[in-house]
Amino acid sequence: MKTSILVLSAVLSACSDYSVNAIDESMAGSFDTGEPEPKPETEDCIESSTAFDIEEVSALQDAFGLPKVRDGLSLSLQGSLNSDQSWRPTAVEVLVMYPEWYFQHYDDSNRLGVSFYAASNPSQSQPFTVQRVIRKADLEWEPLRLPANADWSGEDRDQMAAWLRFDLSENVPEEGFLAEDYFVSLTWDN
Repeated sequence: MKTSILVLSAVLSACSDYSVNAIDESMAGSFDTGEPEPKPETEDCIESSTAFDIEEVSALQDAFGLPKVRDGLSLSLQGSLNSDQSWRPTAVEVLVMYPEWYFQHYDDSNRLGVSFYAASNPSQSQPFTVQRVIRKADLEWEPLRLPANADWSGEDRDQMAAWLRFDLSENVPEEGFLAEDYFVSLTWDN
């Protein structure tokens, strides 16, 4: 039995009217070389933040993972962005869980895939996908006890859990997205 929870990190694109090139009057002229100053290169104005955290909107539950089966999460950013802002997910963090009894026998053979869709319906968009093999030695595992009402856990409430980060920054376009609704899915052993 494999379980998971996800967290989505993002980059919000916005610009500021403030200048960081101000020089104190006492310093005026001290850097004058007689050469014209080069024009500063324009830089993208990017603010990085965690845009969505599943723990803020749900209780800890397991999402029982079967091979070739997907769990999904709809994201709505309605009212969160100004009309001139774009949104770019840069990472998805998944809390991977294995029952304690199974964890000691786990052989690093499971793969987990994360797909981000720039639409509320996954059939309306091509996914940006990253896959990772879950290796015990690469992660920091901690014991975790699921609540009594957790779906699918049955008698397996005692879990070993670790956060696994899926970097989307190489897959998702730098200009980001303007839409308000998105979809993220997890696939075990795809």
